[in-house]
Amino acid sequence: MAQRYETASDKINDLLRHVIADKFISLSGSLIHVIMGTKKRMKGGNLVIAEIKKPSALMKYLFGTADGELDYIIVMDELCETLPDIDIKRIIFHELEHTDVDTDSDNPYKLRGHEIEGFYSELTYNEDDPKWSERIATTFISIRESQE
Repeated sequence: MAQRYETASDKINDLLRHVIADKFISLSGSLIHVIMGTKKRMKGGNLVIAEIKKPSALMKYLFGTADGELDYIIVMDELCETLPDIDIKRIIFHELEHTDVDTDSDNPYKLRGHEIEGFYSELTYNEDDPKWSERIATTFISIRESQE
């Protein structure tokens, strides 16, 4: 039986660091783990390509960061590895838009919901390909259905 999750590649982690350095400097001191999901995930009838989460104490322990250093976990569909770098960066950008950093708080790293179906900042970031998420979702659904 295949594992449900796998470690993200160096490529994914390098792209995460690039997006943080370029667009999310407030996250430069955060610790974010990326893991790859190996099975199709649905939520509310929609395919989940990626999701960012705040780790529980158990997750921190399992990731070896019981001292509380782990700030976020991003779970990406393993099919993201097959995408061009620009699309992986779009996905990472979207997930990082869910972050909210409050440096005055004891726990500065928080999550927030969508402003619209996405985020206003994505309109500019993705102006060269405004339907990127629909394109990727359609491709992933097709691939996952052929695997069933």
